Amino acid sequence: TFESRFSFPAYLESYGIKEEVEGPLSYVMKVPIRFGKLEDAFLGKFDTKTSQILGKLLFSRGGTIEELNKADDLRILFYLSAGGFLLSFLLRGLEKALGYFFKEKITKRIVFISSLIFLPFGLRKIGIIRVILMRGLGVVFYKKKLERIAILSIAGLIILGLNPYNVFQSGFLLGFGLSFLFHFISPTLSQIKGFKQKGVSLLCLRLFLLPMDISSCAYHPFSFIFGFILLPISILTMGLGYLSFVSFPFVNLLPGLSNAIAFLINLFSKIDVRVFLPALSAVGITLFIAFYILYFYFQELGMKRVRRAIALAAPSLYLVSLIPFGYLFTSEVVFVNVGQGDCILLRERNYVAMVDTGGNIGFDMAEESLIPFLLKRRIYHIDALIASHGDFDHVGAVSTLCAKFRVGRYITERKDFPLKVGRMSFVNYNIYEGQEENDKSLVLATKVGGKTYLLTGDAPYRIERQIIRDHPELRCDIIKLGHHGSNTSSCEEFLVAVKPSVAIISCGARNKYGHPTKEIIDRLNKLKIPYRRTDEEGSISYKGWG
Repeated sequence: TFESRFSFPAYLESYGIKEEVEGPLSYVMKVPIRFGKLEDAFLGKFDTKTSQILGKLLFSRGGTIEELNKADDLRILFYLSAGGFLLSFLLRGLEKALGYFFKEKITKRIVFISSLIFLPFGLRKIGIIRVILMRGLGVVFYKKKLERIAILSIAGLIILGLNPYNVFQSGFLLGFGLSFLFHFISPTLSQIKGFKQKGVSLLCLRLFLLPMDISSCAYHPFSFIFGFILLPISILTMGLGYLSFVSFPFVNLLPGLSNAIAFLINLFSKIDVRVFLPALSAVGITLFIAFYILYFYFQELGMKRVRRAIALAAPSLYLVSLIPFGYLFTSEVVFVNVGQGDCILLRERNYVAMVDTGGNIGFDMAEESLIPFLLKRRIYHIDALIASHGDFDHVGAVSTLCAKFRVGRYITERKDFPLKVGRMSFVNYNIYEGQEENDKSLVLATKVGGKTYLLTGDAPYRIERQIIRDHPELRCDIIKLGHHGSNTSSCEEFLVAVKPSVAIISCGARNKYGHPTKEIIDRLNKLKIPYRRTDEEGSISYKGWG
């Protein structure tokens, strides 16, 4: 895991999976129809772009093409994923078309039977199961004329009865949340006629999804317009795609539709506007939903003044929450979990410094990890970004961070020290020459929140010994061990001399270098120095008042 990125263990726990069993496996029973193979055979008849767009729309498959990555970045992948949202629109269109030829009761039965076609492909998609259940219950309780809200509630209880952990799934919360929402606001929407009603409905949808939209700390204000444009062609492609799957491949038609979707996504990415905003906390999301419901509640009661007050209060509270008032009185140091690398955030009141950024060749560490991390902490600028040395695992995210975030000064030279950042004063103790890159690594000391921190970069034994020879008075409260716990750093003489109360090891889980080495762990235990590791704890934070 990395700071602020997707956590697979947390994802598994949301499904109630907390343990892993290893051992030999054998088939007891094998389903004769292998839908995965049927899907592969169907998608294999198309080119890569068409195959991946259809795979996403029909079977919720992942994809590597640029267009799907852009759709995810634009927060409109929702409109390209096989789920209850698109299926609901598709079945509603089918119901409307059949209504011209059959009575309502017959139409509902035909639509429900048609919906069962999607069941094999949606067994893991709560949204699809919800829509099919709703259609089936509508047929079963047709004579009793149950209200939609009653049918919706029964469907929810059935899904929770099948697996109580479904209550933690975004598909359950969003699907039923939106269904209840549109039920409650339908009196308001019914007052709007024609095409305008569709636009208002989509706007209500986007507002409801706002907490999810800013979960990545980047809000795209035009995404709901992009979604509105993309929705019709997505529904058409999905409908024809499923029809093609159960009959014969429309090899001439589906590529054209997929290319149109790809064209629109590329166009949207060129005119996209992005606003960096902190994600809402659990309390914030609860308040947001409460304000949302109350707005339409008082709208229906005709209490315009109360409704306007809510419309003003909700954004005002959020804007006030963006102001870091607490930073006037607090300080903190965070050893950021960037995997196999270093990144240390130091803040004294409203002044912020960062030593190193980490780096990863698999993704953009700055955009996907550091910027969301900073925004979650209501940090909107870095006064000084310091590079300990030039290794990629220390400065690999510098270029993106400087391009997409407010960075005052970028410090790489020894001559810039001692360095003042607000009330923080950084001293570099490595003034020695060396042939290797690690020999040039800065060894920084600073005091934050009443504690002295020693940040040793990747400095090796030779540099450590020269430092304590020339500075026998050097002490620290917390030391960031050199070279991620490698046995090339953190020699015994150095640790004995600086007398740390705690040692921090910044390294990646199961890294190929074997960091931290057993030798270093044994040395820390021998010297009775407690240690903490980012690969085990994630980001490690020290915070103080005054």
